[in-house]
Amino acid sequence: VDQVAVTKFLDSFPRGAARTAKNRCALLSAFFSFCRSRQWIAANPCAGIRIKIPRHDVVELDVDQVERLLRCAEASEYHERLVPYISICAFAGLRPFEARQLDWSNIDFQTQHIFVTASSSKRRESRYVTMESTLTRWLRPYVKLGGRICGSNFRRQLDSVIKAAGYSAKNPWPQDSLRHTAASMLLALKRDRALVAHELGTSIEVLRRFYIAPIPKSEVQRFWSLSPGSAPNGQS
Repeated sequence: VDQVAVTKFLDSFPRGAARTAKNRCALLSAFFSFCRSRQWIAANPCAGIRIKIPRHDVVELDVDQVERLLRCAEASEYHERLVPYISICAFAGLRPFEARQLDWSNIDFQTQHIFVTASSSKRRESRYVTMESTLTRWLRPYVKLGGRICGSNFRRQLDSVIKAAGYSAKNPWPQDSLRHTAASMLLALKRDRALVAHELGTSIEVLRRFYIAPIPKSEVQRFWSLSPGSAPNGQS
């Protein structure tokens, strides 16, 4: 297997977000690095592949879209898993795979922090994420002493809520949009790029490059005022 073959394989997938392609390449690279460590191959064919992520390739949700998703999660039969997951991604900015591996024992309501373990972190570094009062309001009705927040068949359950919120093949769900939304809203709330970068587990440079658009103060206030409530019209 050489770089040409790997590039051809990556190009065989349907065109999507550059970030998705980069993540796919990263998974392959990790696999080939393992093979190289076992001396099954001489070199990692992914080493020379570079996938650039355009600066515009960051999609955020507006307040109405976030609320619609949360209301649909509340109305779902799987609300005990979906509401905590979506609210953690939207209000704390955890990456999807970090939130899916989160255990209730990692959430401390006394100190108002979420502990992200090194094993679930993209950077393989543990960190503490502050819970804003908005997130606390959404989590408290579902809190448990222990156990995974998400559990089995979670992807199918999440897809059902995304579909109920109005996303489809013609209106696809924007990947990582909850984290992107949280990043912008946390920056608008805290006005401390270094602090937000630390809690998101990313760099100040990433925040500077991708999250520079100003947000109206009224929208920031609406976002952080969202509270648990009733299901949207049309939901049972």
